[in-house]
Amino acid sequence: DWLYKRVAGIEPLEGGYRRFRVAPLPGGGLTSAEGVVETPYGRASSSWTHEGERFALRVEVPVSTRCDVVLPDGTRHDVASGVHEFVCEATPTAAVR
Repeated sequence: DWLYKRVAGIEPLEGGYRRFRVAPLPGGGLTSAEGVVETPYGRASSSWTHEGERFALRVEVPVSTRCDVVLPDGTRHDVASGVHEFVCEATPTAAVR
């Protein structure tokens, strides 16, 4: 549960993951992570890499669902089904909380 919510950043906001959040917290020496949740609507996933100050995130959102994406720099996106990719600047943090 902690790995999905904090490291991969996947957290349900509505039952069955009809609406969910992806808000990964890079740090603790990790340079990449991936998480997958099989929902009643299909596969929801988050995968990210963190190299230097570049953070890249790929999010897969199942059909008939929505996702609130929160990047480490605070940027927010509300996305529908499909595969979405985001890049932002993010300085390395000391530890994952």
